[in-house]
Amino acid sequence: MKKMLTVLLVLLCSAALFAGGSAESSKTAATGYKDTITVGQGADVTSFDPHIGKETPAVAVTNHIFDTLVDTDPVTGEVVPQNAEKWQVVSPTSYRFFIRKGLTLHNGVVLDAVDVKFSLDRAIAS
Repeated sequence: MKKMLTVLLVLLCSAALFAGGSAESSKTAATGYKDTITVGQGADVTSFDPHIGKETPAVAVTNHIFDTLVDTDPVTGEVVPQNAEKWQVVSPTSYRFFIRKGLTLHNGVVLDAVDVKFSLDRAIAS
């Protein structure tokens, strides 16, 4: 009797797995794409504000949402342009950044030096 219940339970679980998989597969086949990506992390994101959420999970997420003036090449470790097309070292404590043309904010407004200054001032105040 115990063996029969175990076999029945295994068959039910298998049927549930195949039913769930076939529905998802037919959706993917019908539309050609999936509209959801699920990513697991070891901890919750405390803030989507890059000036507040500084722990690893928050940085991992906000790096995919926000751009910066420069970035670091993961292979060479060299500082490379991102929103800045180039920069000049004016003094040991002063840099001049040249913003790439044609960049827009989420609302369609063209990114300019005033926006960058606002973000830097906000980061310093945080």
